[in-house]
Amino acid sequence: MSKPTTMMATVLLLVATACGPVGTPATPTGAGNEGLPAPEDPMRQGPGPTALPTEAPSAEPGPEPNAPTGTARTQSRVEVEDEERPDPGESVDATEATEYMMALSRSADPEGMRDGLTLTEEDSTAHTYLRHHAQVAAARAETGGPLDNASVEPTDDGFRMCVSESRVCASYTDFTAKDGLLTGFLVDGQDPGERLVAAEGVSASSEGVDAHLLTAYQSITHDTLVVTAEFTTVDDVDLDLPGATYTAPEGTRQRVDEVVGSYRLTANTATQAVMSFPGASIGGKLAIGGCLAECSSQVRLEFPVD
Repeated sequence: MSKPTTMMATVLLLVATACGPVGTPATPTGAGNEGLPAPEDPMRQGPGPTALPTEAPSAEPGPEPNAPTGTARTQSRVEVEDEERPDPGESVDATEATEYMMALSRSADPEGMRDGLTLTEEDSTAHTYLRHHAQVAAARAETGGPLDNASVEPTDDGFRMCVSESRVCASYTDFTAKDGLLTGFLVDGQDPGERLVAAEGVSASSEGVDAHLLTAYQSITHDTLVVTAEFTTVDDVDLDLPGATYTAPEGTRQRVDEVVGSYRLTANTATQAVMSFPGASIGGKLAIGGCLAECSSQVRLEFPVD
């Protein structure tokens, strides 16, 4: 992406004006931008060119989970390669690219991040990437540990975003567009679309507790798989989020490294959770257990992350 004088003026102007125990919420650690405010940090990665991230031992096999329903949509390498690219004559609007990056950097304001989705083509890499990071930010805000905004700077060929807490940065270049809407970009020279999962009806149920997969992203910078999901319940329940396990496509199982979300839910409530698994790749299965009041019944949930 070239940086004409007019684009730099727009970019600089916009940049200048933007920016445990059951029953207790997990305490987030690390960054997940490129997973959220921290670029490529699972629990603190921030979408966009350069975002500072705020990102297991083998776990004992858990109870046999209920069979999941639905399917997840993964942007595979083939799909990404087949995705329509801008016509040679179509250029990426400098203002839209800058506004997208500013939205990606607003980790302290999940709704502000989601506003940036209007700049993207639905179901595109740019859309799913921002949606994932906004979901991570929302889960942290819900548990009382909101992320800080990341910083964004224009570069000769794109942007550089950094997350203050993790001091991790990432570069965002080669933006693409279709019909005036952003479709994709590269993070540190790689296409994040190959590591994203946009869930479509993936869910599991057990004893009145429902789990819904929202998004998943295998960080380019930290190579950590970050999964976001929502849990709802009919009765009071204690979810064993710290005991969540992920079985990779090759069969290896590991316990969650970091969790954000409420462990204890009262009847007819919900929680958004974020779970990170270092070194794990998409295409496996996530298993989570729990108990209803006084452990009258065991909850066993499992669903695919692909």
